Amino acid sequence: MAKQKKEKVQVLEQKAILQRQKWNYHSTEPIQLKKLLFEIGVVALFRPMSLQFSGMAIRIRKGGETFRFMMINSDMPVGRQNFTICHELYHLYVQENFETRICKVGSFDKKDPEEYNADTFAVHFLLPAEALLTRIPAQELDNRSISLSTILRIEHLFECSREFLLIRLKELNLITDQEREQFQKSVKSTAQRYGFPPYLYTKSAAESVVGDYASLANDLFDSELVSENHYYSLMEDLGFDLSEIDLQEDEAE
Repeated sequence: MAKQKKEKVQVLEQKAILQRQKWNYHSTEPIQLKKLLFEIGVVALFRPMSLQFSGMAIRIRKGGETFRFMMINSDMPVGRQNFTICHELYHLYVQENFETRICKVGSFDKKDPEEYNADTFAVHFLLPAEALLTRIPAQELDNRSISLSTILRIEHLFECSREFLLIRLKELNLITDQEREQFQKSVKSTAQRYGFPPYLYTKSAAESVVGDYASLANDLFDSELVSENHYYSLMEDLGFDLSEIDLQEDEAE
């Protein structure tokens, strides 16, 4: 196995922007992540997991084909889930020699090079600096005084968490530590007071799937990349009860 290497921030920022361009997104525009996953053929399952984990990614290559799958913890707020999607996209499309791993995102743990790389890539993929700066009124930039109204507008446009957005603003020296602490208070209630819906700050209402999950499960089983029991488990994740189906008998018909 190749030795993992922590990349420089500038390198990861460049990779994030190039990946955006590859998928026809400019560095200033927001990305509808579930639409992107569907378009690029990544199968994503949103379901509750332990709060110790944010998500997982699997990439399988066989016979010239590549299967990509991610699972996102729907028990986490939607804004947090979107960061996790970007984190898993790093593993699936940027990291070399990747196969699978369970992730706890947002820790920027430098002791785990590829998790650090994935977190840093996600920052620049979800909300590039150029996108952030173009959404802040010139007067607020000039006075170094970002308003709550601007913060709410940006976080809903890019569907990111308040915590994440404040980290980005602090990185770019656009807010102080004291302002960051102040903006982090009463997030949901302040959003509602300004007329924004609370969905970014709450967990998903139900399990959901993006992409043809059942077809992928069948392809993996037919290619002997997963066992019969694993196939049953994958289908049960979708709510199918396959306990009484005999695959061998079906194949003989």
